[in-house]
Amino acid sequence: MLTLSLSLSLLLLHPALQVEIVKYSDEEYKMHLNDDPTWSKEQTDRLFDAARRYDLRWPVMVDRLDMGTAHTLPDMKNRFYTVTARVIAAR
Repeated sequence: MLTLSLSLSLLLLHPALQVEIVKYSDEEYKMHLNDDPTWSKEQTDRLFDAARRYDLRWPVMVDRLDMGTAHTLPDMKNRFYTVTARVIAAR
């Protein structure tokens, strides 16, 4: 069990396995991402900053982001993956 745990820890820390979080410009946001009235650009920016800072560790992100009751964990995941898919599709 110790070997599995150590291997898993090393795997999680390996930089080649880290996910690259997309970045979007103000223009891309206005053109492709501005259609959800429940999310402001500032909230979306904070979500993506947290995703980069905490390597998509959702429980940590929820703990660190102060979104109040406005956005739940499923809301945040949905916004993140929707924005990511739209940015990739637009490019």
